[in-house]
Formats: sequence, C-alpha cells, structure tokens
Amino acid sequence: MPEKVVSNTSSLISLFSINRFHLLQEFYPHIFITEAVWKELTDTEKEGVQFFHQEKEKGFLVINRVTPSPFLQLLHQELDEGEAEAIALAMEKKLDLLLLDEKEARSIARIYKIPVTGTVGILMRAKREGKIPSLRKELLALREAGFWIQDDLFHEALHSCKEK
Repeated sequence: MPEKVVSNTSSLISLFSINRFHLLQEFYPHIFITEAVWKELTDTEKEGVQFFHQEKEKGFLVINRVTPSPFLQLLHQELDEGEAEAIALAMEKKLDLLLLDEKEARSIARIYKIPVTGTVGILMRAKREGKIPSLRKELLALREAGFWIQDDLFHEALHSCKEK
C-alpha cells in the first residue's frame, strides 16, 4: 500500500463532493498537498473549505512547499500551478503515488515514471475492496457534481469492476 501520496486538487474536491472523501482516509495515512493545491482547496468561493481546514488540523492533509527549480518552471509552462507543483513534489520527495485527474498532467507524470491514479481509480479500488456497493452510482454522482468522465473511461471502469 502506498504510504507517501501527493494529490492535486481535483480528486480531493471530487470525492468530497460525492461524500466519499473518507475513502482516501481508509486507503492512506495522510495526503501530501502543495501550497498551490491548498490555496485552490480553500478558495472561499468553494464548498468544503471548513472541511479541508479540519482535515489539515487533524494531520490528514499535510502541506509541503515545493522547492523552486528549473523542472518546476518547465512544468509551469504546460500545466496549471497545482498540477505542476504536485508532480514536482512527487519527484522531489520520491512519493509513492500521485492522485491526478487531468489527462495532460497524468501523461507528463508518467513520462517521469510517477505512479498515478485519480478519482475514478480510487472509486474502482473502493468497489473491488467492497467499500462501495456500486461503482456506476458513484460515477453518475461524479458526473452530476460536474466531474467530466469520458464515456470510454466510464464503461472501461465498470467493465473492470464487473459492473454493467
């Protein structure tokens, strides 16, 4: 089981929005996030700000500063600040897993051999481990909450978990 996990904003907000944030707490002892991700999570216009503050106070969300580097500057040319910093932190700290949903950012992480999963991957694991009864229900809830899931990924995830 990966012990050192870093996350971008999207997986945290998405799982919170469908009341499945607890899955992260069941799978990982804590989640490292960067200052940019923290800023995105605690934007006063977003739902869940108080919840994320509580998770930080409990020590589940651990904020790490990313060291400025040419690598980080290169990532900033291609990705938004949160994605760039999450990838840089995963490399810098040699973390075990990166939670990331955006396709381009995932592709870049894989170039650097960083193990990646995302919101759908977390839900698939939860289904396989019997922590949720229906993957389809959770994926539909994500879509209803505004999370974009391509149809092929939606069906591939269901097939992989033996759901129709």
